[in-house]
Amino acid sequence: MTPAGRADRNIRAPGRRNNYEFLMDQQILSGMNDVGAVSIIGTASQQRLDVGGDEEAPPLTAQTTAISSASERKALVFQFLRPAGIIWRAGIPCCVLSAFFFSVNAILVKCVRELSIFEVAFVRSLLAISITSGLMYVNDLHSLYADPRNLPLLMGRGLTGSTAVLLSYVGIQNIPLADAQTIFFLYPAATALMAFFLLRERLGLIKVVGVVASVAGVVIIAQPPMLFGDSFAWEMGRGFTMTCLVAAALMSATSITIIRKLGNAENSIVTAMWFHLTALSVSVPALAVGWPKKEAETVE
Repeated sequence: MTPAGRADRNIRAPGRRNNYEFLMDQQILSGMNDVGAVSIIGTASQQRLDVGGDEEAPPLTAQTTAISSASERKALVFQFLRPAGIIWRAGIPCCVLSAFFFSVNAILVKCVRELSIFEVAFVRSLLAISITSGLMYVNDLHSLYADPRNLPLLMGRGLTGSTAVLLSYVGIQNIPLADAQTIFFLYPAATALMAFFLLRERLGLIKVVGVVASVAGVVIIAQPPMLFGDSFAWEMGRGFTMTCLVAAALMSATSITIIRKLGNAENSIVTAMWFHLTALSVSVPALAVGWPKKEAETVE
């Protein structure tokens, strides 16, 4: 029998094998979608190569075994993350999940209002860095290196995002949570306007109505005395708190606009890590000097 015939017979008869195995790891990593969400999805397939006759299989080295083990572990991780990857690749579900987790975050901040905003931001940043580091490992991202042309945008995203977080915490800790969240969620309307003027994105009639409704809602919740008269005079510190929340919304809108401007130029996980590291670096100096001093009472 010819070598070709012998090889064909071995392929057709799986029981007669003298083979070696290799694992091919395929990773499908998608970038940011329209709202800066991240998709992590991977597949792994194991293929067997049959060698006919008495030919010996290539020896398995320690390096080959280590690579196979690492690939198998990643394949399991990717299989576990597959459902999340399907969700993360869609823009609207990501927006809904983002709003949900922002609300949960606000509730937790309200529960620990005896802590300063920098303490809360510090712990938040540590947790976020831990999670993002795991995502970087899964996606084989071993460096925070970015294109030098994108560094100003990455730093701007980090600073504006960190400022938005801190200012929003001021509002959450000092006025009723529902009021604080209503005012802070002015940022989608501000984002739509920034995208229209800065990125030349389309602003349809529905978005215009949404922007007007958002601004009207903020005015009704804030009830500024210049519009509602003396009967709605602000309590001590309420004006400052409202200003912080509006500024937080504008900073958040600026941060999201920067993310949109970056697009797929940088990996979105790396972009997130820059933000968390910036927030951490902003919190540390304030904690080191013990500023600000937390007051015993807050404005209700």
